[in-house]
Amino acid sequence: MSCNFNVSIPENIAVSELVEKGKEAFAKMEGEFNGDENKGEFFLDSPFGKISGEYFIDGKNMKVEIAEKPMMLPCSLIENEFKKYLNG
Repeated sequence: MSCNFNVSIPENIAVSELVEKGKEAFAKMEGEFNGDENKGEFFLDSPFGKISGEYFIDGKNMKVEIAEKPMMLPCSLIENEFKKYLNG
């Protein structure tokens, strides 16, 4: 089951800074966030199961595509947590 969402990158944050935040946040959760200022992929083993996907950056917009997620986790929860870690 997949889901997609967009993350608006604030004007005062460089795309490279957002990517580094992603790498740090996923590392703290013992996951992986690999990529650059254009595209990348991420993996995370949650208590409920594996979450994986890709991201694509176009200007100040990050498109996130979740390829794999636990059935019991709604897309909205994953989206909110993803945005919280990147903007936090």
